[in-house]
Amino acid sequence: MQGVAPSFARSETYIEVTTKGRCTLALLDTGCERSVCPLRFCRNAKLLPVQTELFAANGTRIPVMGATCVYFQVEGVAMQADVFVSEAVDEFILDYDFLCNNNCEWLFAQGRIVINGMSVRLRARAPKPSVRRIYVREPVCIPSDASANVPVRLPFVNMHTPQSNWLTESKQIRPGLLALELFSLTMMNLPRLGL
Repeated sequence: MQGVAPSFARSETYIEVTTKGRCTLALLDTGCERSVCPLRFCRNAKLLPVQTELFAANGTRIPVMGATCVYFQVEGVAMQADVFVSEAVDEFILDYDFLCNNNCEWLFAQGRIVINGMSVRLRARAPKPSVRRIYVREPVCIPSDASANVPVRLPFVNMHTPQSNWLTESKQIRPGLLALELFSLTMMNLPRLGL
């Protein structure tokens, strides 16, 4: 395309947080209306039932398991966020309300954010190859010497995961059984795995 150049600048939109003794990155997302947390971050928390739907930036529905309050530290300072919990999201996302409720000031040029008067260095998520988790959505029986589309669930790496097809290399499961993995979004936005 003429006039379009790839950007190699890494956006610094993450802060380092510690939860349950584990250090991880949390995405600060001013366009996100709800803070979202992967289930693995709060597996033992009591989840309150919710009657709501979340959608990724590309319009794909994100299933919500419930809501809870997540406690964490930023540079040793205790903080909390009310979050929706989903198995379909792979990173901790702090929303616009979290930023407002904590008097945040984003200093873009300095690569910092001020949270309740505390200056915190922003981080970029390191660009690296990643492996997406793939879960079968329902039991499927595939006859021998046949191929089938198997409905799967792919957790979002972030709320801006592009809507596209995903292809991985074929792999021999055992002698005589080969899997070719092509993930596509059908008309109903349901990912499928071709075997």
